Amino acid sequence: MDFGKRLRTVPRANLFTEEGYYVWCGTMFRFGGVYYMIYSRWE
Repeated sequence: MDFGKRLRTVPRANLFTEEGYYVWCGTMFRFGGVYYMIYSRWE
């Protein structure tokens, strides 16, 4: 399988950003029917 053919540009509306911070390592999980996202950030 050629993964390079499957990669697409991510629309800006789908990016998680926080003004004034670099954001990385986001991951999602569900607990009790509620979805959460945890991430790291750096000024």
